[in-house]
Amino acid sequence: MRGAVYRRDNGRCQVCGCLCVPRHPDERRRPSIDHIRPKSKGGTDEMANLRLLCVACNSAKRDREGGGK
Repeated sequence: MRGAVYRRDNGRCQVCGCLCVPRHPDERRRPSIDHIRPKSKGGTDEMANLRLLCVACNSAKRDREGGGK
């Protein structure tokens, strides 16, 4: 599923737009799969609820629904 989300989102963070690269030397630029609606709040693992974020944006979002930086 990770690969499908990565391809659908063209390898770009859906918040800041940076190109996410696996094993990038800057860990913040690595890809991270995000639940738009967190599982803790009833979200699912369906593709429509997943998006690609860089680690930096996903860390900034934390557990806020649909949030960004």
